[in-house]
Amino acid sequence: MAIINAGILTIAFRKYWKYLYYASFVITWLIFLTWFIQNYEPGACFGTACTFITIFFITFYTISLAYKLIKKEQFGISDILLILANSWIFYGLGFAVLQQSTWGDDFKGLFTFGNALIYGLIAFFVNRQKGADKKLIFFTVGLALTFFTLTIPIQLHDENWVTIVWALEAVLLFWIGRTKGSAIYEVISYPVMILAFFSLMIAWPQSYIDFSLNQDGLSKIPLLNINFLTSLLFIASFAGINFLNANKNYPSQISGKSRLPLIINFILPGILLIVIYFSFFLEITAFWNHQYNMFTVTVGKGLTFMKQYRNEAIPVYETISILVYTLLFFTILSLVNIHKLKSNLLGFINLGFTLTKRIGIT
Repeated sequence: MAIINAGILTIAFRKYWKYLYYASFVITWLIFLTWFIQNYEPGACFGTACTFITIFFITFYTISLAYKLIKKEQFGISDILLILANSWIFYGLGFAVLQQSTWGDDFKGLFTFGNALIYGLIAFFVNRQKGADKKLIFFTVGLALTFFTLTIPIQLHDENWVTIVWALEAVLLFWIGRTKGSAIYEVISYPVMILAFFSLMIAWPQSYIDFSLNQDGLSKIPLLNINFLTSLLFIASFAGINFLNANKNYPSQISGKSRLPLIINFILPGILLIVIYFSFFLEITAFWNHQYNMFTVTVGKGLTFMKQYRNEAIPVYETISILVYTLLFFTILSLVNIHKLKSNLLGFINLGFTLTKRIGIT
């Protein structure tokens, strides 16, 4: 496969036969994935796997760049999607190889940093080419920054990096789409935003169950834990997206007949508000659940006569804390809306939630 792909790479410097490229890309990675799933043995096949995922990655990345850079052509949506697919397949397989190795955990951070270095060098090389597509340069720099940002949490062995990846990718693509006037990048950014949001929704339940039951270490400190840090990075990313979306200097380049920008004007602020609210909500509930689990007294001897007693006042404190936080959240949101946002729809929604909570308290 490596020899055949090398032949396709040679052709790519003169002709851009994209269907040949698509076919070789899909078939190569499918065959490799089949081998990896069915026949991979960490001890015997580690060197083989590392060698060939690297060869395939470099080959396909070069194929995707070669003809376009030589002919000074712009990159289309299919080109960008293939570059993304190639990048994440390489990273995912490399991560899986290290995951199955007995000593691989110590090198996941280094591998991630290596990816950042690769994209940094590619961006530097592309930037030196006269007439190169500037959007490609920004996109590659963004990939480098994304992997560089992920190095620390991955080295700390935390799985929240999945959400961080998608959130950073989403803001990067949206930023390129709006500031560089590229509808292609903006369209690609929307499914990535959805992936980031659902990734966070999936990560939250298990993360905060572990948080509540944890009895030692930094991870149980409210607002100073990797779960909340992930939420903050997500909030920062979507705040940037909403800021760009509201900035009249950077209008959407998507066709005026499309209803997508109108829908996004409602969805983006909605996602941001949901995540902001529940980020602090989950921290409060996790704190009180942790206290409830910690302060348990066991009385009696033997399994038959043992009985556990808990402080039943703690759930009451939790309920009061949530109600106070919710009212404070919507009060602040009302003030921001009145003085800055001036959105009638948000005003009605906010009023409805506030009245509901007040009736509940009464």
